[in-house]
Amino acid sequence: MAGRTRTTAKHGGSEPAPAIDWNGPIMTVDEAIDRYPGQWMLMIVLEKRDGWPEKGRLIAHSQSRQEIDEIEMAAIRARPDPGGVYSMFEGYHLIRTGEELGRLLDEIWERAVAGEISEEELDKHFDLHSY
Repeated sequence: MAGRTRTTAKHGGSEPAPAIDWNGPIMTVDEAIDRYPGQWMLMIVLEKRDGWPEKGRLIAHSQSRQEIDEIEMAAIRARPDPGGVYSMFEGYHLIRTGEELGRLLDEIWERAVAGEISEEELDKHFDLHSY
């Protein structure tokens, strides 16, 4: 791929680090999260909304935060001025309003009542112990 270059970052093995896709797709942060849920991503932010990254060029993604940390450092060395700001984030949607939080809690409650989510799984995210 013409737009991809290997980084020189070390990431704990003999394999080369994943490529930085300097010509990666331009998308919103939410679109990137939908495409790579739960993964770590590195984006060159091109637009912000309310002080938060809104849209940019996705240049790398990985299951490993350490890998994206290393790719980010390699990207900064290779292109200190990429035409935007580098932003690293994990593939989970932000809750920006009380309405969004209410919808999420309703969805979790409905899934818990239906038996789709175990108490152990809920306990990973919420402190359900009584004192």
